[in-house]
Amino acid sequence: MRERCPWFIQCDSDCAACDTDRVCEDTYCSEGYCGFRPRTEACRCSVGCVGPEGSVRLAHALARGVGGIPGPVGPTSLAVTTNEQAVYLASYDSGHVDLHLRLDGVQKFGSRYETEGVHSVALTEDQRHLVAAGDTEIVLYDVLPDHRLRRVISEPASTNALAIASMLYTVEEDDRLVLRDVSTLEEVTAVRADAVRGAQQLVTLTSGRVLVPGFENNSVSLWTTQAGVLTATSSLSGRKGLSSPQAIAVTPDESRAYVAGYCDHSIAIVRITDEALDWSGSVGFQGEAQTGCAPLEIGQRERDGALLEHPSALAVSPDGSFLYAAIKARNLLLVVYEISADTLLLAGTIADSPPFDDYSDEDFHLHPPDLPNPFDFEPLRYRRNAELAIHPSGRLYGASRYGNAFGVVEGTAIVDWQQRGEGGVGSISGAYNLAVSPDNSNVYVAPRTHGDVGAFRFDSSTGELTELPQTVIPRVNETAGGLTNVFVTKDGAQVLAVDTTPPAIHIHDRLQSGALRWVESVAVPSCNGGEALPVDVQVTPDGSAVLVADFQDLEDGASCIYSYPRDSGGELGLPYVVDDSLVAGVESFAMTSDGGDIYAACFYAKSVAWLQREPGDHMLNVSDAVVRDDLDGAEFVVLSAEEDRAWVSSPVYHKLVGFERRLDGSLHHIQTLEYPSFPIKGAAGMATSPGGDRLWLASRLSETITSFRILEDGSLELLDSVDASQPHVSLSVGFSHPTSSVLSPLAWINGLEASWDGNWILTSAVASSTLAAWEVQRPSGSTPCVATCL
Repeated sequence: MRERCPWFIQCDSDCAACDTDRVCEDTYCSEGYCGFRPRTEACRCSVGCVGPEGSVRLAHALARGVGGIPGPVGPTSLAVTTNEQAVYLASYDSGHVDLHLRLDGVQKFGSRYETEGVHSVALTEDQRHLVAAGDTEIVLYDVLPDHRLRRVISEPASTNALAIASMLYTVEEDDRLVLRDVSTLEEVTAVRADAVRGAQQLVTLTSGRVLVPGFENNSVSLWTTQAGVLTATSSLSGRKGLSSPQAIAVTPDESRAYVAGYCDHSIAIVRITDEALDWSGSVGFQGEAQTGCAPLEIGQRERDGALLEHPSALAVSPDGSFLYAAIKARNLLLVVYEISADTLLLAGTIADSPPFDDYSDEDFHLHPPDLPNPFDFEPLRYRRNAELAIHPSGRLYGASRYGNAFGVVEGTAIVDWQQRGEGGVGSISGAYNLAVSPDNSNVYVAPRTHGDVGAFRFDSSTGELTELPQTVIPRVNETAGGLTNVFVTKDGAQVLAVDTTPPAIHIHDRLQSGALRWVESVAVPSCNGGEALPVDVQVTPDGSAVLVADFQDLEDGASCIYSYPRDSGGELGLPYVVDDSLVAGVESFAMTSDGGDIYAACFYAKSVAWLQREPGDHMLNVSDAVVRDDLDGAEFVVLSAEEDRAWVSSPVYHKLVGFERRLDGSLHHIQTLEYPSFPIKGAAGMATSPGGDRLWLASRLSETITSFRILEDGSLELLDSVDASQPHVSLSVGFSHPTSSVLSPLAWINGLEASWDGNWILTSAVASSTLAAWEVQRPSGSTPCVATCL
């Protein structure tokens, strides 16, 4: 096997000089460089294999991160070469060092090097070597003439921070500040001290000095290395800007240091003398920060003009005139200060990079906690969420861990922005829920990161998915939106989606091609004083009413169900409001084929609420509710095809609860399935077969699609499970375990729908921003199904 061909290998007319392990991509030559493009034939999993009847097999998938830029994935550190031809990005979340090269003034992904759990990278002064440090090792790379890397040596060590001068300085486990020989990585001297505990950044000064912000010790300390001995000469603590100091930057003349207080939302100004540090003030939030490193309240931010919420990275311009501070954000958000002696004067902000558009590096997937949703995170865990590097040219390079991107700043603008997945499928980032058209020809996706429905053509003979032109909804106040659900009317004429930012119903006409044309947006009103959080929308089969589930939060208000009258032209009137404790935390609906009985899964009420309506009427009557402890966290509800059974799933408590639906419409408990007895950790979306014999369940945290046989008495029997959580699983080209650059198609799977004929399962996964089509197996032989790609 010859060396795999990177795009930046020069070529004449083709790239046939080397082989590639990109199974479903062809090489080509463009502008003298090798490139890759998908093969014209769809890359399909092997055909002819079978599994248990009713089990599923991946046929086709589209993901935002596939087909676009392979990196970066959660960058935490970066280094720029003197000639600015190369940028090296450390990506802790994917375990790689990525090389990006400048071509015609634009950065372009070059190649990737595995370095497990890498936190930091730095170039040696002569630019001939790169050092990468992480959880298990420090690695020395040679930098080749074309800027690629060649691994030379490594030393075992758990390292959070590094800096290079004539020697290599590192902060390692057990609170050690270590001095190493940069050419051999051998330890020269070390000292253990509380002052360096939790440090994730160092800065070297002349005369063998180094500054260390001790994150867990709320201090910054100055160290000297004379005669090969590390000695603390000065330390500061207990001042504004030194509450969990995350980052540090120094003026060119080394007279002042700036320290980012991550937990008190401010920057400390520190004067430096030969062997002493002196605090001289701070900028940012001047009030008392809450305990636990909490974010600022909105009122505090507005009242105090506190722009520096969780400052994460700092850089000083080469002439010492400006200080740049990157704060915790979904993009590269910079606050700029003019440096004037011992003061910092606010000069403005730089925030013109695209917002976060990818969930792949969020903690809910990489280290899955048992959380009800992926939108909460511990601020301390991701305090290293941005990095800045200033070049002598004056250009500023910044990495955004949340944005999976890095950008180049010139003056007051971001002039280049490279984001993971750019050039891939743009309409399914954070793919949350989905809907299938009644004719099986289209699939529509509600993306959690913006307010525009993703539309796709679906080939029900092959499972192939094709992206259709995206409908862009007019936005106000530059809000990006965040869809939670989407629904296709029974006649297939319209597609409705519910948005959280601002709360609204977006109504679209469905064109003959399957593409959507936006018609109007209808605001969802406030319920009991709290801001609406619509999470489901459905239209009754007769088209006369539109139901919206307003989840809210018990601390802010109370949940409501809105039922809007809908005329023959699709216009909505004023809604009827259901305000009842039995619908607290209402999440989703399931309704009978005549629209007379509606069942609502209610998260906080631990209930399945039963509502009734008369044909053609939008008025709702709360008839009854099943309230049970095993319905705590209820989020999804589905009825069987014959409407004699109902199932409710709880993603938080990993339960699947089955009910008998009697002739009067009442529900009666049959069975409760739980994790770990069944592979349903994070039990989410469900669908049943038209024949009434199968139920399919998506599980967010197990990363599974589980197939159940529905027995005659309504109980479920485990049939099969597709598991994408294991490292060896490769369900399709471009998809593999989360440690790779692209997550599995079941990474935090949330939505699951079946085609009307029961031959296909369609899924949406939030973490990998994936829409996938799964073929339901109809065995004709005994060959086991192995998910490989041709």
